[in-house]
Amino acid sequence: MYDIILKHGKIMDGTGNPWYYGDLAICGDKIAAIGSNLEDPQARVLDVTGMVVAPGFVDLHTHTELTYLVKPDEDCKISQGVTLELGGHCALSPAPVNDYTRTVIQATNNPLLGVQGLAYEWSGMAEFLDVIQARPHITNLATLQGHNAIRTIAMGFENRNPTPQELEHMKALLRQGLEAGAFGFSTAGVQSPSNFADMPELIELCKVTAEYGGLYETHLRSESNALLSSVAETLEIARKTGVRAQIAHHKAAGQVNWGKLAASLTMVEEARQNGLDVGVDMYPYTYASFNLEALLPPWVRGNSVEKALEILKNPRDRSRILREMLHGIPGSGWESVLLWCGWSGVRIGSVSKEKNRCLEGRSIQEIARQRHCEPIDTLCEILCDEGFGVLMLLDFGCEEDVETALCYPFMAPVTDGLTTHLHGGGNHPRVFGTFPRVLGRYAREKRLMPMEEAVRRMTSLPAGRMGIYDRGLLRVGNFADITVFHPDSVIDTATLEHPRSHSVGIEYVFVNGVLSYREGHTTGVLAGRLLRRGRP
Repeated sequence: MYDIILKHGKIMDGTGNPWYYGDLAICGDKIAAIGSNLEDPQARVLDVTGMVVAPGFVDLHTHTELTYLVKPDEDCKISQGVTLELGGHCALSPAPVNDYTRTVIQATNNPLLGVQGLAYEWSGMAEFLDVIQARPHITNLATLQGHNAIRTIAMGFENRNPTPQELEHMKALLRQGLEAGAFGFSTAGVQSPSNFADMPELIELCKVTAEYGGLYETHLRSESNALLSSVAETLEIARKTGVRAQIAHHKAAGQVNWGKLAASLTMVEEARQNGLDVGVDMYPYTYASFNLEALLPPWVRGNSVEKALEILKNPRDRSRILREMLHGIPGSGWESVLLWCGWSGVRIGSVSKEKNRCLEGRSIQEIARQRHCEPIDTLCEILCDEGFGVLMLLDFGCEEDVETALCYPFMAPVTDGLTTHLHGGGNHPRVFGTFPRVLGRYAREKRLMPMEEAVRRMTSLPAGRMGIYDRGLLRVGNFADITVFHPDSVIDTATLEHPRSHSVGIEYVFVNGVLSYREGHTTGVLAGRLLRRGRP
């Protein structure tokens, strides 16, 4: 009857209801039974007394779909208990591409996503998903259709509104991506060329997304001074199109903006009460990680990489860049970064060249002082040497805002994982620590929520946002994605100094019924699957 029986566990089923003692049995890739005193002499029995048996965690915002093409057994997520990841966020998709856009999309995505040198052996989204499906990988994967790829095919990197023909081309490409199995559509207000789009363009594309019941995920145009107006724009798009909207990695950057999350979450809750399907997610840290060139004015980073680097080499252009960075860059998403964190708050997270590894973890201010030059020159020289794709760590927030956000019942914890660490570099500790951090620090130690509620936020909530109902809950007949952890000891250990440090307390992780992680180590079995949505 059964292949595996987990005996005497504390069942937290993902609903948020109180835990109860029970056994759980797995047969094949499904949950076969949940009850008391389950027996089968042929089954493998694991005694999980004192441990929590929960659904596998769902990372609703990640950037790892390309990671598994170059390192299929990467353990940064499964070591946290994650069994399902949704990628393609912040407008970043590796498909579709054609002969004219393949090079530029590779140059934009690969350094940021930690897969330098990866050649795109596909054209459309369907072909890309076929490649993912054919390759073994350790967790279940799904993706969104990013805005950058379809806009670049339709109209290049031009900073203007599309013609009616170009807009129809984008809508057709989006439909193809959704038909192929993408779970929705993503944009980024700080990532070119997606940030060039105005609201009418986004409304038309979100109408297509809504036709398929897809999720509209957006990196807001501003997470600092214009935070509230950016949230209002997203809510208005949802109201006008009926699309299911998701505000990504919600934060308030800069001390002058601390406290605004209470207002923005009130806006979200009022929208939900008025019938809009809106959700939010966040990583539970006070510093961000993104590509360093995002700090540059749009007139610089809106060009091709080659053209932008030529601008950065010009001393007169550097003076203009510094002036705009000091006085605010409207529409950049980081309008006044130097005013609220200074050069000492911008640190190098990861680089691609071995000779520059010594820069990782150090601030622009510190590097400039060592080089005896101005910080703006240091910034430009690093980018000119490395090219775009340098990862930065940016001090932005306060612990009070993190706790405010985590107290909101529709806030899903995510990693937003940029896995540049694959090439030996440093990275944000969220890539290895997010989920155990919420369980250990915020649920157990700070008591912001019951442990059962923390599990719900990591399982049925994000699965429901994706429109998936046979994962994220412990129910007979659901897929056996299961995480077993020690509730009294689970905690993150990753830090800025040691970002790859594994969490503790995650005992077993099953992916589609297969034991894939045990006692701090992967088992060598790659049981992950590609999930496709398609037309509901």
